[in-house]
Amino acid sequence: MTENEHESVSLATYMKVGTVLLVGTVSAYLFAEQLSLGWGATVALIFSIASVKAGLVGAFFMHLKYEPKMIHAVFVLPVFLVPVVFLSLVPDVKLNAYRDDSTLATPVPQKPAADADAAEDH
Repeated sequence: MTENEHESVSLATYMKVGTVLLVGTVSAYLFAEQLSLGWGATVALIFSIASVKAGLVGAFFMHLKYEPKMIHAVFVLPVFLVPVVFLSLVPDVKLNAYRDDSTLATPVPQKPAADADAAEDH
């Protein structure tokens, strides 16, 4: 096969991939709504399903499956970096989810209301 030729993808292949994408979307929704897996497990499961779906879209609808091997090599690095970035953000999101922002700033000392009224009387 020359550089400009691509294998022809049949409509049946697109329909199968589309069906898998639809099933993945519905299953991710149902897992999130119906299963009591906990926050971390639910997020991991949904991101796993989303990763598989993204791979299918890239492989079939963006025709990466039929590209030269160099394209695959360029594609591999971001695939490994995305989970690293995601996992590095999980502790921050998880630990600061219920943070009270009013305690972050140094409060300005205020005079008590009783002292302010007494100062006005003098």
